[in-house]
Amino acid sequence: MEYIISLDDLKYGDIILTRSNDRTCLKIREFAKSNYSHALIYKGNKSCLESNAFGVQSVNPQRLIFENLDDVIVMRFNDPKETYFLETGFAKASAKIGMSYASRHELMKSYLEILEKANENTRQFCTRFVAQIFEESGFKIVLNADYCSPSDIENSLVLNKIPNVLKKGNKNEIKLALEKNHSIELQSDSTYTFLESVRNLIKLDIQTFDDVENFLLQNPERNEEIDNLIKKTDYFQLGDIEKSKNILMYSPDLFLKYCGAEQCLKISSEEIVSEEVRAYNFQMAIKKYEDLYEKTKLSYFASHRDCYKRQLELSNERYLVFETILKCVK
Repeated sequence: MEYIISLDDLKYGDIILTRSNDRTCLKIREFAKSNYSHALIYKGNKSCLESNAFGVQSVNPQRLIFENLDDVIVMRFNDPKETYFLETGFAKASAKIGMSYASRHELMKSYLEILEKANENTRQFCTRFVAQIFEESGFKIVLNADYCSPSDIENSLVLNKIPNVLKKGNKNEIKLALEKNHSIELQSDSTYTFLESVRNLIKLDIQTFDDVENFLLQNPERNEEIDNLIKKTDYFQLGDIEKSKNILMYSPDLFLKYCGAEQCLKISSEEIVSEEVRAYNFQMAIKKYEDLYEKTKLSYFASHRDCYKRQLELSNERYLVFETILKCVK
């Protein structure tokens, strides 16, 4: 049987604990004495953040698929209204996208009763990443956010256990979950490829885009090399790649033809507010990189500015479609 997470059952700030039966996950559960082997955190708008073997990345929970109904459990903060303050932790966590996974030795320490600070501050693993989001927002959900296991989160005294969050996926939902080379996957691959190539080029422990920017501010003579590295990936084309794969979201007529009025209304009402948030974030990114470019005249910053300008254009196109559907479809 194939099961997926019910988005209707998720709330902002939920911690999603998962398990599978592959050898690595079985070993993690054995060492951690835990029912689960992995942790993600839901940030709303069909988006989770996680740290896995490929580093810190974003993931759509609709693309996760499970064999058994009890393979997933949600841990929810006791006082949901307080999760508003998680914005602080989420902002810091988003800046860690691309950060490498912790070493095996560092990960193993999370299974022991150890009270100490992280030895690898520029590395993450799943439970540390999630616990630090809460701690950096002022909430202590485990004894030590630097070293904690899935069991520590599952048994947290400040989290409520929410079971039965999986449902049997229909044909289209399973197809979506199994789809390869989707936009989030491409973004993760492009980010990893770029940061790895920068590390190989300059022989420094570069883990995030912030690290790259700080390096360039101190070493502007490396601008052209690093700008060329990111242009060799798909990173700046991700918006147009997403459009080519989801063309219905850019045409009211096609949207209605293939999805029907009822489904179009449902999707548009859910997505239009999310699109406003995305557009705002793109505007902030444009301003950030425009300011950096004006200050430095480095093409790397101009490339990012132009990328976000294109993302904003695409966001406005999607918003217009959702707005048209909501105004015209009764």
